[in-house]
Parts: sequence; C-alpha cells; structure tokens
Amino acid sequence: MGNMRLSEDQLQGLIRQVTKGSSQAYAQLIGQFERPVFSMCLQMLKDRDLATDAAQEAFISAYEKLHTFRMDAKFSTWLYRIAFNQCGSMLRKLKRRPEISWDETDQEIAQESSGTDWSAYEAKEKQQMVHSCIRELAYDDQMVLQLFYLEEQSLEEMEKITGINRNTLKVKLHRARQRLEKKLIKSMVTLN
Repeated sequence: MGNMRLSEDQLQGLIRQVTKGSSQAYAQLIGQFERPVFSMCLQMLKDRDLATDAAQEAFISAYEKLHTFRMDAKFSTWLYRIAFNQCGSMLRKLKRRPEISWDETDQEIAQESSGTDWSAYEAKEKQQMVHSCIRELAYDDQMVLQLFYLEEQSLEEMEKITGINRNTLKVKLHRARQRLEKKLIKSMVTLN
C-alpha cells in the first residue's frame, strides 16, 4: 500500500480483516496513520520519546477497541480522538502545560487575520512574530488553531476528537483568531 491514502471503504475493509484476526491488515492500518498520529502526539507533548509512547499506546488502545468502531464514522477521526485522549492523559500525569509548535501555518493564520498589513515586514520576521504571538495564547486557543490549521480537521471532526460541541468550537476558533489578531496588532504597534 505504501504512501497511498486509502479510501474510507478500503479502510473499512482493513478494519473488518483486523477484527477477524489479520495481523497483516493491522500493519497496513498502522502504516496509514503512523506518521499523522505521531505528528499530532509530538505537537502536543513536545518530546519525541513521549510522542512515540503515546502513539504506540493509541494504536494499542485502538486495536483493543476496534470492535466498538462504528463503520458509519470516519476512522481517522476516531483514531485521532484516541491519540488526543492518550496525550491528554500523559500531560495530566506529567502535570505540564503542552506547547504547540507552529511553522508554515503561522503565515496562513496571519493572512486570515482581518486585513492586517504585512507589507512592511519581511516573511521571516512575520513568521517569527506570529509564532511568538501564538505562544502567548492560552493552550485552548492554541489547540483549536492547531486542529483546524495544522491537522486540517473540520469542525465536525474537531468535535469528535475533543468532545467539545461544534458550536462551542466555532466560538473558540473565532475568539482564538481574534485574540491572535489583537496580539499581532499590538506587536506591530510596539515595533513601530
């Protein structure tokens, strides 16, 4: 199967095979999601070893709960929810606030900030400013921005992953963008 993305129908076929005991089908299933699940765990935990552990635990938990998966649901969302919860559990045990990492997504978010004029800044400076402002946001704001921009999750998928109502997520995302914009404007004013 390689790097080719499988359709939901193909994934459901693999899931059926796994529930019938196929270890080869399970290996293919893991192969499809290993990188994105690890990436999400790394974003949340900020530690390669912890992210590896969390991803492995998420895959083990998914395997153990695979019989509960509803075939009418999206498998990736179900799996991300398990990984998200695993990371949250690890963070609670570690009692530390996660820090979300931002890179090329900074520019995309900055462009959505209502008409902020970036023409006076070079691209690198802009990215550093956005990165700095995002780090100042509360974790909840960082989380919704990460899921929406980095993980490219729909509001429906975000609801399933976080357990937060879709309308509440819309409000949280809107407010996170507003807070980010205010921080960006404040940073621009202090630079001038």
